[in-house]
Amino acid sequence: MKYVRAIPRLANTPVIVYTTDLNTAGINEARRTGATHIVLKTTHEIALTQVLLQLFQGKLIPFVLVYPAGDEQSSFRR
Repeated sequence: MKYVRAIPRLANTPVIVYTTDLNTAGINEARRTGATHIVLKTTHEIALTQVLLQLFQGKLIPFVLVYPAGDEQSSFRR
């Protein structure tokens, strides 16, 4: 992240961490280094599409987005 933020033209570019591993240390590190959001990887394409649309539309969404594993609905926990 520090390399991306060091490039002047990318200094204000949103950075979304897309990961399979979600833990407190990783969340804190991403926040500390300037990530805009963390999205937990999912195989639910509809849910992922919805959150990406929200991000691209500039809507206010939580820092960490996690798709509920047992939930068949296409929504992220807020």
